[in-house]
Amino acid sequence: MKIVVLAPCLLSPFYVYRGPKDKEYTTSRELLNLLAKHVREIRVLTYPCPEYKLIGWPRPPMSREALEKLGMSETARKILDFIDRVLTEEKPEKVIFVGVKGSPTCGIFYTTSSDPEKFPYRIIEEFSCLNKKERIELSKELMEILSG
Repeated sequence: MKIVVLAPCLLSPFYVYRGPKDKEYTTSRELLNLLAKHVREIRVLTYPCPEYKLIGWPRPPMSREALEKLGMSETARKILDFIDRVLTEEKPEKVIFVGVKGSPTCGIFYTTSSDPEKFPYRIIEEFSCLNKKERIELSKELMEILSG
């Protein structure tokens, strides 16, 4: 038996920090179709979204350093312990991890990084009051500020 350890936002794009856009809906649909083709060969393990557990939803884009400052280590440790226990008990012949390029907690290839002292933490509460269109626009602005 194979276990696919899957970032939760890939199946349910509503976990995405700013809310889903068309590309997340498409990814979710295509991934569900792919998994359905292999349903007899695999088991899917999703886990609680670390960023959602720590901050909630919606939330502004943040680097892993900013999330660390808010206590991500403890949250991530609990989730890792969950994944580890499932894999230990199930003893799969193969484990496939599927993460999200650029995610501060589930990143593959690379993750986001920035100086945590430069992050505007006050925006976390304000962000949750914005509508989807406003969140997407503010997310773009924040990404430019944080990457520059």
